[in-house]
Amino acid sequence: MAHNIRRFRKARRLTQAELAEMLGHSSHRKLQHWEDSTVTMIDINDLKRLADIFRVSIDSLLAYEPSYPRSGRRKKPQGENGDGSS
Repeated sequence: MAHNIRRFRKARRLTQAELAEMLGHSSHRKLQHWEDSTVTMIDINDLKRLADIFRVSIDSLLAYEPSYPRSGRRKKPQGENGDGSS
């Protein structure tokens, strides 16, 4: 996550101080800790604001990839052909 926050911030050409101000923080220290992985828990409200500022999903910030198919359809286990064979 730390890498993603830094990457998205730099893509927007923002300094830590500028991003901290946009988030309503008085200091860039919190951003510095996030990017250095010194702090691993980020408040959900800060995550929402970061996602809005960067115009990405929270999943993208967290580098989360779902383990289920994106289509929403469950894959049939082998042998479930619907023809009685299994």
